[in-house]
Amino acid sequence: MTNPADTEEEPELRLASRAGDFVFSVVVRPLMLVFWSFAAWGSFWWCLFLWRCATAGWPAAVESATPAGRDAAWGYLNLAGALLALVVWGLLAWGTAARRR
Repeated sequence: MTNPADTEEEPELRLASRAGDFVFSVVVRPLMLVFWSFAAWGSFWWCLFLWRCATAGWPAAVESATPAGRDAAWGYLNLAGALLALVVWGLLAWGTAARRR
């Protein structure tokens, strides 16, 4: 009787497992870092927006949040991060509520 670990397939399986670990550590982890950093920045941006609403009023907050001029690209990135943060927090709240039922 032979041990299943002694078959010829074992080195190939180990190599495939190492390749999958390599792809995960080189591709997926950095992408997850970028995604969660972007979501955290969007959350921070929402906090700043709400602070601006409380201190200067709604029109001033909307005017400062709207992308315009030569910095429009950064403004659009801020808005995209804010939308991503809303989606992430909404999914978190929805998942927590669904889990409690």
